[in-house]
Amino acid sequence: MSNAIRKFLDLPPSRRKLFIEALVIVAAVRLGLWVIPFPRLKSLVLRIEAKLRRDRSGIASSSDLAWAIEAASRFVPKATCLTQAMAAKILFSIHGRESLLRIGVARGGDGRMLAHAWLESQGRAVVGGQDFEYTPLLSVK
Repeated sequence: MSNAIRKFLDLPPSRRKLFIEALVIVAAVRLGLWVIPFPRLKSLVLRIEAKLRRDRSGIASSSDLAWAIEAASRFVPKATCLTQAMAAKILFSIHGRESLLRIGVARGGDGRMLAHAWLESQGRAVVGGQDFEYTPLLSVK
């Protein structure tokens, strides 16, 4: 049995369910980013988020939700920071957690412009947080 499968089976049932939920969302967002223009996908994500929102706060913590997105992203090819932040936005909303999707830029050490996406909840970066300071250009509530 592979190590990844063994680790999955060793998880408590609630974490296994959360991982599968996150894996489906990350894969769907990744596919969406490949085939749908970003502005349209952003609108679609916001509509999906509104329809799936539930008052389930307290069932899964913000750190559990962030863990699920980061773990699931390892199994989805090219799950970039934008993929992860958008998927996390949906997952947080499904679980009744307020969040803010941010896309920003910074200047790298070599002078090149860098772009990054992350998700904030309760005033702190929970998915895609970096030590590097990015200037937000777009925020999606």
